[in-house]
Amino acid sequence: MKKSFTCSCLSTLIFLFVFSQLIFAQSTSFSENFESGTASSDWGVYRFGEENVVAVPMAEAPQALAGGGDYVGYLQDIDVSYTGAAIALAGDTDMQNYSIEGDVYCYVNQPVSAYTGLVVYGDSTKQIYIKLVADFDGDQRLRLFNNKLDFQTFQYTFDHSFRAEDVPGGIPTEDGWHHMKIEVRTIDDTRTGFWCYFDGELLGGGPVYDESVHRMSSGQFGLYSFQQDDDGIAGYYDNIVVTPLGSIFTEDFESGTASSDWGVYRFGEENVVAVPMAEAPQALAGGGDYVGYLQDIDVSYTGAAIALAGDTDMQNYSIEGDVYCYVNQPVSAYTGLVVYGDSTKQIYIKLVADFDGDQRLRLFNNKLDFQTFQYTFDHSFRAEDVPGGIPTEDGWHHMKIEVRTIDDTRTGFWCYFDGELLGGGPVYDESVHRMSSGQFGLYSFQQDDDGIAGYFDNIVVQPIDPIVSVEDNYETEVPKDFTLLQNYPNPFNPETNITFSLPESRRISLIIYDLLGREIRTLLSTNLSAGHHTVTWDGKDNIGKMLSSGIYIYTLKYGKNIQSRKMILMK
Repeated sequence: MKKSFTCSCLSTLIFLFVFSQLIFAQSTSFSENFESGTASSDWGVYRFGEENVVAVPMAEAPQALAGGGDYVGYLQDIDVSYTGAAIALAGDTDMQNYSIEGDVYCYVNQPVSAYTGLVVYGDSTKQIYIKLVADFDGDQRLRLFNNKLDFQTFQYTFDHSFRAEDVPGGIPTEDGWHHMKIEVRTIDDTRTGFWCYFDGELLGGGPVYDESVHRMSSGQFGLYSFQQDDDGIAGYYDNIVVTPLGSIFTEDFESGTASSDWGVYRFGEENVVAVPMAEAPQALAGGGDYVGYLQDIDVSYTGAAIALAGDTDMQNYSIEGDVYCYVNQPVSAYTGLVVYGDSTKQIYIKLVADFDGDQRLRLFNNKLDFQTFQYTFDHSFRAEDVPGGIPTEDGWHHMKIEVRTIDDTRTGFWCYFDGELLGGGPVYDESVHRMSSGQFGLYSFQQDDDGIAGYFDNIVVQPIDPIVSVEDNYETEVPKDFTLLQNYPNPFNPETNITFSLPESRRISLIIYDLLGREIRTLLSTNLSAGHHTVTWDGKDNIGKMLSSGIYIYTLKYGKNIQSRKMILMK
């Protein structure tokens, strides 16, 4: 059985236009793959006289990067004039809310300290930068920290370690190439937030917030290399991509008042309000002084309260946030997030923590079929679908939903709990009450009026890419191996199909390059379920321009695994 996921050209163009208006108002993107044989002139140094990043032949790297082309970035404080640290920066010092990602060569258990990584919010005039580095020389951690020492404690004023348990694939045991990414957002006047990734996976324990005396609210992006002596250990980098983060909406309640954008799903319903963190059942670490509170206090709507924001015509977005979840209460008590809500249609869809005996995360709408007394769209994620298992105690958890309108008959949902994609997904709604757009929001339910309420914090809503021409080839047997097949037809004009197999659900990217290693088209950068998948490429680049005849390379990245193949476009 095959199911085709297609987006119309019109809806894709509309999404891209809206998305571009959101993000490019702040800054432009940057990319660097060093394939010209010379590093971009945009790179500058953090300190006067410091060595800058340069392009060197890939053969000079300790190990070739699969699909990395002929050149790679090289960065080293060669004369150890700055105690071994070299920092290359680009962009503007007033840049906010962006991501930087790239392939970084990471060292493991070297006889001296050797760190490599990425930099955000750097500013030479303030003498501050923040870096995420591979610190695998005995500490066995990824470390996010600034360069400001407190000389009373001899600790950095902002310093967070991601240990082995925070890294989904574990700490590497050998030197090699890895993909690193930082998303940085200026939350308010007191906090900057960081979402950190390694090999495509969100690191546990995040997001991390900087509220220190040296907190940065903006700054340049860059590369970082450090070696403790001059024995030649250098930093190597490739495929650097900087993308502005176009958040549609953020809410952390720290003003002491909930955003005026919040509205109610039903007339007369209680709306979300900000209350002191001390009133929550448990304080959220790093959550600030205030938190969102939502409850149908008078039980006028059978205990359900739904706060919505955004527009009813919104499509293809994610909502995430910290949610206080109840476990084994004497009455039903659900909390969660809402997508594709529309009061005029009297429909909303929510992902809730249903831990009152059913022990599941439940994604469902509010429409009962009175013949079956079942909701017309209802999917349960059981214990085996939750990587960390179902919680056994009340507490704060991070929830996220990615929702995409696939075509005229299906809407898809990718659901996460504590940073992990839930098994059995993505989930598709093809019901009679399927929604193709709608508002986002918060959901709280208690079966009676004993005071059980919903508490929420750090809500972030962002646009996401729609699915582009993907087929899922459903088979009963899950593939055992990660496999990228030769495209068919090949040579092709104007379309070709790329098929691959995934042994488990994970974030993947599928990118088209030319023979110089320049990125031509990103076909996919998303989470996909285990199985066999096919993507159709129309021979166009990222801006919709038809490419000329020639040989192109398609590269699939899946965790630490990378496979590439060549194909021929003929006209």
